[in-house]
Amino acid sequence: MGHILLLLLIMVLSSINLLGQTVGHNSQHHTLGIVSMQYLIADRVSLRKGPSSSTALVKTLDIATPLYALKESGTMETIKGIASSWYQVVAGKDTGWVWGGFIAQATAGSNEDPTVKFLVGFSGLDTVRGKDYAFETMHMQIRAVRGNTQLDRIIIPLKADWVEAYYWGRKGVKGVHDIIVVHQPCYSESCGCTVGDHFVFWDGAKLSKVYSALGMADAECSEGESIVFPSDMGGEEGYIKLVQQLSTDVDSLGNSLEDSECGDVQVEVVSYYTWNGSKLVAATNKPKAISKLYYAWDEKEGYIVVPPPKAKDAEEND
Repeated sequence: MGHILLLLLIMVLSSINLLGQTVGHNSQHHTLGIVSMQYLIADRVSLRKGPSSSTALVKTLDIATPLYALKESGTMETIKGIASSWYQVVAGKDTGWVWGGFIAQATAGSNEDPTVKFLVGFSGLDTVRGKDYAFETMHMQIRAVRGNTQLDRIIIPLKADWVEAYYWGRKGVKGVHDIIVVHQPCYSESCGCTVGDHFVFWDGAKLSKVYSALGMADAECSEGESIVFPSDMGGEEGYIKLVQQLSTDVDSLGNSLEDSECGDVQVEVVSYYTWNGSKLVAATNKPKAISKLYYAWDEKEGYIVVPPPKAKDAEEND
């Protein structure tokens, strides 16, 4: 599983456009009588008299400050690779202009503690470092706040034009208050692309990136991952199930499927994990399960169910 995740991460990062990211926000003119509520994702944000960082300061705003966006300027400004317009906003008794990159793209409250709120948005170009490499890529951020105080922050590499986030409760996982899912859409100029979800746990004090369930969308070579939590249909109490749909060949069945090449057989592999409070740990009492339903790619029908392969490794696995 480890080398597949590394390969998928490389695929995501290789498609990154280092020129930056353009973000936008919903805004409707005040005269319409419908004004969109927004929240600041950054701290000590400058509220200015005009749509430019060179104009006079009205006041400084705290993180999670609620504001009403009245209208968007035609002036774009780029900070840390994020290009955004300025927005005329009402913040309390003050009216002024705020750069859009400081406004959260998605927000929600905790299911466990109503005083905790989550702010999601792009954080800008950041450096990704490994043993033998270092490069810049766009990141998104999640901030947990209470009132106007930040409790924790986490950043995740993300290639997208927008932030699509889902906010769940504990999903039956002990020690977890909320699960935040950030979607990685298909974003690539090539025939294949990486798509999936990033899972973040909130335990009431700390945000933890638990897993990135990513796959490759590329016709018959498509592969994917998903997570089944205890309270989901098909879930099991005490376990978090990682479900992998793998494209392989007959000779690889029964061996290390993660190391197999794209082939004409699709199999589903279920691995069992537990949450130890800081990371997912493989369940030693629940072996990996390989589905006995096999699929093959048909040019006219797409995926079809086929009889189990008769290869030696497959027979040993039945």
